[in-house]
Amino acid sequence: MAALPQQWTGWRGWARDWAFATSVGLCLGLIGPFATYLSPLPFRLVYWTGLLWAGMTFYGLAIRAALWAARRGRVPAALWLAAFSLVASGPMSALSSVVATHFWPYLRAMSPLGWYGQSVALSLPLVMTWGVLTRRMAPFARRAPDRADAGLPGALSERLTRGLICLQMEDHYVRVHSRSGSELVLLSMREAMAQLGARHGERVHRSWWVARDAVTEVVADGRNLRLRLVGGLEAPVSRSQVGRLRALGWLGDVGVEESAA
Repeated sequence: MAALPQQWTGWRGWARDWAFATSVGLCLGLIGPFATYLSPLPFRLVYWTGLLWAGMTFYGLAIRAALWAARRGRVPAALWLAAFSLVASGPMSALSSVVATHFWPYLRAMSPLGWYGQSVALSLPLVMTWGVLTRRMAPFARRAPDRADAGLPGALSERLTRGLICLQMEDHYVRVHSRSGSELVLLSMREAMAQLGARHGERVHRSWWVARDAVTEVVADGRNLRLRLVGGLEAPVSRSQVGRLRALGWLGDVGVEESAA
């Protein structure tokens, strides 16, 4: 089962999230949205900061669930973030309605759907922004693995690269295709290629790296070329790579009009 790394599940990750919630809560307290600007400033600061702390509990779990789910399939993390945020807005709207109606009884006239819509309107942009920022600022792993950590997420372990066929870029991930299956790893293509070291293969397209011994056939489709690989996969060949690959002996006598990709 795919697991989230320590920087997400440990206390440092949650401390970072609470700090973010505090800063946003103080900003909202100063602004006073949804007519809370009519209340005294100290009350607004406490109210919005407390609400953001509660929200970070729900939405922090949503972000972690979304990234965990994204590691296990082809659905981009952004879609999972949106989906789990909509789910988390349910308990968040219930909590905010109870707290708000305690201080402002006239708000009891608002329907549950109205409370839910308000929670979505506030939380979804924040969750999406924070999800993107945290994935860029604290990636799962950013260094080449050694024998002690070769099994960590973000590392191309010996298990993943045994019988390697190709690497396929998907959003912020690389899908590792091998003779035993495929798996997503949170790495850029450049990082993945660096971790492969001197392994015999070439980048044939901006989104594809192919192992030389995995190529079974070169397929010409008009002006386009594809490499048919072990297991039936087909990797496109960028026109900008045709000359280089032909010089390396990958394409044989197959011709293609070489123009700008």
